[in-house]
Amino acid sequence: MVIGGVPFYMDSIRPDRTMADNINAIYFDKEKARQEFKDVYTGLYSSSEIYINVIRELGKRFYGMTRDELLNAVDKKGGGTFSGVLENLMDSGIIRSYTLYGGPRKQTIYQLVDFFTLFYLRFVENSDFTSWRSLQRSKPFYTWAGNTFELLVIDHMPQLANALRIKEYATPFSWRGETPDGEGVQVDLIIPATAERADYICEMKFSEGKYTLSGDDAEAIMRKTSAVRSSKIHKPSHSIYITIMTTFGTTDSKHKTIINDILTLDSLF
Repeated sequence: MVIGGVPFYMDSIRPDRTMADNINAIYFDKEKARQEFKDVYTGLYSSSEIYINVIRELGKRFYGMTRDELLNAVDKKGGGTFSGVLENLMDSGIIRSYTLYGGPRKQTIYQLVDFFTLFYLRFVENSDFTSWRSLQRSKPFYTWAGNTFELLVIDHMPQLANALRIKEYATPFSWRGETPDGEGVQVDLIIPATAERADYICEMKFSEGKYTLSGDDAEAIMRKTSAVRSSKIHKPSHSIYITIMTTFGTTDSKHKTIINDILTLDSLF
């Protein structure tokens, strides 16, 4: 989640040091990370300024932006050149596009997904943070960890589908909608399984140990399920299958009975 499994950075990890020491060595102890960030985008693209501007704007909004929002943010006119920038960033695996359903119409959202860049922009560039030790188990840490864990899961979609025993599925998507009584909800990942005739609602929960499903969690999941079931994206002939992806599983909470399947990181690697 910090470096995205890039071999160059993995080779610098020292097993005789703590994770905090290793992260400090990569990002905080030297100017290496700042230079690496510049080198990556200068080396990949001849007009690096527009690429870096797009990346920095996307870094401000974890769940991404529409094309028009990006154009306004970087103060640039539309056209083929900007489309080429987005296509190049997607081809490089630095950003992804996904479909967000709900609202007046479906939208294409562009999201920054490069783990190194996400960490760098949040904690290193223009930041007062000087050590990972001071960040561990802080509010910014848990916000970053929860968001990045979602990306980690989505980045392993074939493995996730295999763990759920899904043989054939349509393109997964995010969705915003309302419950029958008008309460707004957002589902970060729905997998429409065609062969199984089911819609899989996937919740991702980061935890440093076993996750405890609370009453609030259960209530939120049931609201999302109710909203999906009453929406146009769900076929009445399909069932709804609720799964939670956690780091190390869950504790024996009475609320876990509403979950159809609980997966761990072992399912992805």
